[in-house]
Amino acid sequence: MLAVTATVAVTVSAGAVFYAQSQADLAARQEAAAAAEAAQYQRQVRAAAEEEAAEAARREEERISGLLDTSWPEDGPLTVALYGDSISAGQHSVSEASAFRSLLLGSLETRGEVNFIGRYFAGARIGDMAEKFSPYSDVDLILMQLGLNDAFKETPTGEFAISYRAYLASLKAASPDASVLCLGVWGMNDAQNRPYNEQIGAVCSEFGGKYIDLSTTFADMSTHGPAGNVYWQGETDEGHPNDEGHARIADLIAARLPQLIPLEG
Repeated sequence: MLAVTATVAVTVSAGAVFYAQSQADLAARQEAAAAAEAAQYQRQVRAAAEEEAAEAARREEERISGLLDTSWPEDGPLTVALYGDSISAGQHSVSEASAFRSLLLGSLETRGEVNFIGRYFAGARIGDMAEKFSPYSDVDLILMQLGLNDAFKETPTGEFAISYRAYLASLKAASPDASVLCLGVWGMNDAQNRPYNEQIGAVCSEFGGKYIDLSTTFADMSTHGPAGNVYWQGETDEGHPNDEGHARIADLIAARLPQLIPLEG
């Protein structure tokens, strides 16, 4: 009987030791797994921080490279010429005062006297501008807001690029010292609009100009529509910029002109 009891005790003792060892091994594995998970998390945090820093640096480099080095004239007012379509005309802002050109003019006038002139009409394509309008001369800043109707009416992109380059060349010939800002197509940067945006950016850079993309602003649904309201330019639709859209466009332009428009604060 004693032998049986001893055998049972030894067996129980061995089982307890094995169980304790198993628990210790499990705890060690869990601790190692937790440590590995924590290390992986730290690596992910560092990678995310590095990626965020790199993106911030890229955005800052892009911002700086997109700034126009334009100074205020010493001998008179700043002359700004806007060439565009219905968006430049103010559709569909609530009033002329809330159109992007009026907002931009207001910002510029906080610095000094401005002669703001323009050639624009609803439905304008780049080819129409050369046929209808001669360039202004002795301009300090050229704003190009064209391409939307070419994209909408599917002007061949090669033809569009030739016409855009020729018209911008004529504007620069009339105002050789003018700085140039070229706005992209108001709409999504999709398969339809992207080729036109690429041509606008490329041609603009040929003349030392800076390109302003509008697709990100358009992607915010609060910047256009709704349809059915009646304002100073007629009934609104879903596509044209509303007051918020016009304000954002004015801000995008102003951000490229640090020497012309004082920074707030």
